[in-house]
Order: sequence, then C-alpha cells, then structure tokens
Amino acid sequence: MFLKATVRPDYRPEDPNPDDKRELPDENTWVFDEYDKLRGVVTTIIEPLDQYVKTYDRFAKEYEFDPDTEMTQYEDPENWPDVDTLRASIIFHQNEEKRLQGEIPEEIICSVFKISTKVIRDMLAAKHAKIAQAQIELIAKIAKATSNKIIEEFEKSSIKVESVPKNIEELSAIRDYMNNLPKELEKK
Repeated sequence: MFLKATVRPDYRPEDPNPDDKRELPDENTWVFDEYDKLRGVVTTIIEPLDQYVKTYDRFAKEYEFDPDTEMTQYEDPENWPDVDTLRASIIFHQNEEKRLQGEIPEEIICSVFKISTKVIRDMLAAKHAKIAQAQIELIAKIAKATSNKIIEEFEKSSIKVESVPKNIEELSAIRDYMNNLPKELEKK
C-alpha cells in the first residue's frame, strides 16, 4: 500500500483533454488553485499597508533631521547666538515634539494588521527633545561664561576702587572712575 501526498506544483497543471476519457486530472491542481487564491488574498490585504507607509512621507524632514549636526554650529564660544534666539529655537523644538506626539498615534489598524507606531513616533519626537535639551544646556554654558566674565570685571573694578591713591591726581581718577562705574556696570 502506498500513501500519496499532494505537492504544490510551480505551475498550474494542464486540464485533461475532455475528448480522451483515459486521461485523468492532475491531483495537485486543487493545491495550486488554493495556493494561488491565498496569494491573491495576502496581496490584497498587504496593499493597504503600502498606502499606509506613504503617509509617513510627510515626515521626511524629521527623518533627515540630526540633532548632533544641528548643535555643531554652536560649538564655538565666540559665535554663540543670543539667548532670545536660543529660547525661540527651544520653544520651536518643544512644540515640534508635541506635534509629532499628537499626529502619530501609538498604534493603528490597517487591513488585518495592528501596527505599533509608538517606536517611530517616539524616535522622531526624541530628536526634537534632544536638540531642545542641548540648547537649554547651551544657555546654561552661556550664563556661566557671562557670570564668570562679570565677576572678573567686578574684581578688577573692586581692586581699582580700593587702591590707595599716592597723589591727588590718582584720587581724582578713582573718583571719576567711581562716578562712571554704575553706567559701566549697567552695560555689562
């Protein structure tokens, strides 16, 4: 006794000649037909996924955005931007982070698939969060450098004011310096 198993053929077997009664149909024809139907159904349910992927084309700018490259322009302490410009940039990036969190849902059902978009959403939003945080740290660096500079200037002024004059001209120069000191401090 033999057990014969069905095999999925690569091509659909030809139908038997209806005029020849001795010719039998290939027993694997139904396997090929069912496989072909299944392939068609899978293709049909995958097509909405292709359409869904195209919805992310509008986020191409966020994909290409690199926070590290953006921050390289601020590496030179001599060319730091003013704090108001940085504050506006921080607000912009924080708003972009919120916008992405709101626009991209955590998960979506597309055809028969449940797609988790949380990772992609968080990755894109994290780029903006990273740049905002780096700019906040830059403001802290600018504030520290500015305060150190002001402290040095105060110490220089203090030394000059506390110096003991040797003659009347030096005393007059110190008095003039003290009179101008409030204006100079206000500028700094």
